[in-house]
Amino acid sequence: MFLFLSACAAVALIFLAAGLLPTFTLPARSARVDLVTNGGAAQPASVAMTTTSSSPNVTAVGDLTGVAIGSTVVGTGIPVNTTIVAMDDAAHTATLSNNATASGSITATVTNPGGELRTQGASFRLFTTNYTPTVNSDLAALVAIEADFDGYAAKTLTMTLGYVDGTSVPYAQSQLLSFVKAAGVTVNDVTGWWIDDGTNVIAAGKFNVTVPMATTGAELSGIFQDGYPTGSGWVPLIPNNA
Repeated sequence: MFLFLSACAAVALIFLAAGLLPTFTLPARSARVDLVTNGGAAQPASVAMTTTSSSPNVTAVGDLTGVAIGSTVVGTGIPVNTTIVAMDDAAHTATLSNNATASGSITATVTNPGGELRTQGASFRLFTTNYTPTVNSDLAALVAIEADFDGYAAKTLTMTLGYVDGTSVPYAQSQLLSFVKAAGVTVNDVTGWWIDDGTNVIAAGKFNVTVPMATTGAELSGIFQDGYPTGSGWVPLIPNNA
């Protein structure tokens, strides 16, 4: 059953249901949560991993859903005040801020820094250049390539319940996000987007095509959907293949 909140959202979701508009999966484990499906306080995650004494590298790491760089790690052979400084969900590896004091297979308690990261009220921004975001993407690196075409300004996300899919998973969706090139000489080729809370990169993605914002009136519009943990992404309207 679909619960539409606006005419623009309705159009986007009808096309989406018909398979006419693509969605894009966020980079693996980008530590996003939405207001609809996870509105409570942060819950620590139990994550299996294998430690090696005198090494900061852990292997055979279990599911890192919701885990972010900077998350604290507590477990056997893990020194106090240890955090995750790098991780590769696909390879099931991570790097800790301290060397393990023992070797073995453990179940560690991992807690995100400062609680959960929320898309609600966060900033939605565009980036340029051929950059591919990853779970380790740094906010400073994205800010350095942020779009600056005439008329550009970041959008503040207002996330509301968009619809409930066929398996009863609720999806939060943003308001219509529309970027229009104003008159002027500053132009960009826009290649992707990210969401941040001013400190953390909450989510990021690369568009399917490069969007030139070069002529006055050029437009990039769409809706951000957050269906944590099943998948989230950009639903394009203009251009409809972005």
